[in-house]
Parts: sequence; C-alpha cells; structure tokens
Amino acid sequence: MPEKLRTDTHRTLTNVTTVVRRGFDRPAAEVWALLPDALLGADEMPTFVVPGTAVDDIGEVRCLVRRRGDGALVGSLHELLAIVPGHTRVTREVRQLPLVTTTTVEPTSDTSCEVAVWLTFPSIRKEAEEMRARMAIVPRVQLDELTDRLAGLPPVATRRTQHDESDLRSAEVHVRDTLPATPADVWAVVRPAENARLDQADPDAVTFTVPGTPAGEVGEKICLVARWRPPIREAAILEVIAQESGTSFAVRSLSAPHLLAQAVVLKAVPGGTEMTVTVHLHEHEPVIEREAATRRAAALAYLDRVREAVALSRGTAGA
Repeated sequence: MPEKLRTDTHRTLTNVTTVVRRGFDRPAAEVWALLPDALLGADEMPTFVVPGTAVDDIGEVRCLVRRRGDGALVGSLHELLAIVPGHTRVTREVRQLPLVTTTTVEPTSDTSCEVAVWLTFPSIRKEAEEMRARMAIVPRVQLDELTDRLAGLPPVATRRTQHDESDLRSAEVHVRDTLPATPADVWAVVRPAENARLDQADPDAVTFTVPGTPAGEVGEKICLVARWRPPIREAAILEVIAQESGTSFAVRSLSAPHLLAQAVVLKAVPGGTEMTVTVHLHEHEPVIEREAATRRAAALAYLDRVREAVALSRGTAGA
C-alpha cells in the first residue's frame, strides 16, 4: 500500500514515513521473541538496557553496539516509546534527527505471521519523496536480519574498510596529583565501572559494566553513555586490559579508530595518595599535537573530579 507523505506546520521540514512488510512461516510468538535484537542487527554483542531506565516498558533505553568499518565499536541508543507485548514496539533512536521505528507482528495463522516495520523521520520538504525512497532500505535490511536469525544464520560481520595509516604518530601524556586519602579510598572511587563517568565532562554521563563481561576484572567492558557532541547522547565501550587490584588499572577504548588507552596508578605517599594518569594515543600527524593537548586537559579535569568525589566519599567536601 503506498504511503502518503505526512506533513506538519514547519516551513521547510516534514515527517516522512515508509513501511515494509514481510510474511514469515513462523508463529508470531517465536518472531516476537527475537525482537529487538534481530531487527537492530546486533552482531558481536546483544543489545542491553541502560541502567536506571525501565525494562520492557515505556522509557526503556537500549544500547546497540556494532563494529564500524574502521574497526571501532560504536553504540547507538534506542528509547522505547510504546509497547503492546507480543504485537507492537515503537522506538526512537536517540540522535540529532529523531528516527522512530514502529514494528508490528500480526498473526496470519497459528504457524505464520506478518511483520511490518514503519520508519518515520524528518526531511527537508522538497526532498521528502527522494528521502522516503532512499530510507526504505533501512526496514528492508532489518527484515533481512530477522529472516537470517529465523534461519539460524549468524549476524553478518561488518566489512572492514582500508584506511591510510602511514602518517599515524604516537603520543603519551602524564598527569598526577596527590589526594588526601588512602589508596584504598581512592581505588574505591576510581575503579568501579559506575564511576568511570568521572572521566567524562558530561555531568549526566552514565557508565556501567556491559552485561556478560567480568565486573571488576581484566576483560570487563564498560559502556559510557554521554554527550560528546551536545545534545546527542551516544555510547562508547572501554575494555579493562590490565589491573593490579588496589593500585593500578588500564583501559583501552574499543570505540576509537586508533589506539587510545589510559592507565591509572595509585601510590601511597606522605599526606595521601599520588594518582598518576597516563594516556597513550595514536593519531594522524597533522592532529597529533592537538589531540595530545586535548587528552592532557581531559586527564587534568578527571583528576579534579576524582579529588572532589574522594572528598565527598570521606565527608570532607569543601574542607
């Protein structure tokens, strides 16, 4: 059934809706059980719910992590706007321009069903028809993913793209501060995944252990949900690659296209704990100095936030 363009009162923008339907020789309940992972195209890790949001109810925010062509793991956030269990899910991808997906699973018999995926998004009015035709590929690909899952096929791995890395250069940044607390007190603030948010400038950042990874141990993956480009909330993944409990740990970013790693070392000194933050990075030569300066400023800000958090934890804020 052809879809008409939805219009609004905006002079230059209009909401566009496209829909794709497909029949499946499987019971509706079996198909519904594969949502939302199958339609979202989760490949290396299943989607997971951001802590503090609802689960399988309105307000749920689900994180999808996929591998980009350059090898980086990047996360997108999908908020559940409405749900009729077993039949309808309405989600909005949290991005600069809202992308709303409505998925329905309609039984056609006891052993078959029809799945429809509706995609609604804003477009410049004069380009609406063209964009509707172009964006129709999105629900088609989602239904292809669902077809593969029902057939028992593994997710299709992202094809790696080749990039010129001949001018990559390395840099190392060191910053340190002495905190008026014991190493154990500082460790209790900096090591838990929930406190990795202290390394983010966004005061509303949320960080947590990715489900299924070993919390507090080497191999733990930490999801960071923050606004790096306000007002967009995005997700990134860190991996703990080394740890000496109570004294040091190191993480690397799995969401950076090149090496980006950070080590934290705690040492007992007169008057408290010396905390050293070391950042290792690779970047293209034209921007390596700028990126190193940016990382140094971020590390200094991290130390400031840790100092404040340690003071709060010991009841000495402002002392």
